[in-house]
Amino acid sequence: MIDTAIQRSNIYGFLALIYRSEVTKPVLAHLKGPGFSSVLEEMGVRMDNDFINSHEDRLIEDLAVEYTRLFIGPGPHISPHESVHHKRDDGDWGTLWGRSTIEVKSLIESSGL
Repeated sequence: MIDTAIQRSNIYGFLALIYRSEVTKPVLAHLKGPGFSSVLEEMGVRMDNDFINSHEDRLIEDLAVEYTRLFIGPGPHISPHESVHHKRDDGDWGTLWGRSTIEVKSLIESSGL
C-alpha cells in the first residue's frame, strides 16, 4: 500500500508540474531520460524519434507553443483545473474560484493545513 501511495504521489506530482507551466530544460531532460522512457514502455507507450532526436531548444519552444495553445489561448483552450469540468451535485457546473474551490479550501483549512 505504501508503494502504491508513493507511485501515485509521483504521478500526481508529475502531472501537476506539466499542467502548471511550460516544460523546462530540466524537465525535458527527465522526460528524455531512460528511467522515464522505461516506465512509459511498461505502460505500452513509446516516445517517437521526433521527440527523442529533436534539438532541445527547438523542442522546448514547440512544447511552449503547444502548452499556450492548450491551456492559455488565444481562442478556446482547456482549463487544467478540475473544478471547471466538474458537475456539482446540484446540477451546476463548477467554475474557477467558484463553490467547488471554496469547499476544497474549507476542507484543507479545517484539517489544519
